[in-house]
Amino acid sequence: LNGSHAFVYAPDKGITHIDIDTRKASSVTAGDPEWGEIKDIFAFSSNIYALDSGKNQIWKYAPTERDR
Repeated sequence: LNGSHAFVYAPDKGITHIDIDTRKASSVTAGDPEWGEIKDIFAFSSNIYALDSGKNQIWKYAPTERDR
C-alpha cells in the first residue's frame, strides 16, 4: 500500500495497481520474461520497484503520462 494505492504482483499477470478509493484496477506492467523470481514490490516517489532475487537486481518502473 502507498496512500490510497495498492500494488499487487502475480507471476502470470505482472504488477497491477488498485486505486483504493475508486476500486479500479489497472496494469502497471505485464509479466516480463526477463524477470527471475520477484520476491517483493514497493512504491516510492511515484515509481514501482520489484525485488528480483532470481536475477539479483531491482526493477524500476516509472509512471508514464498515461498513468498520471
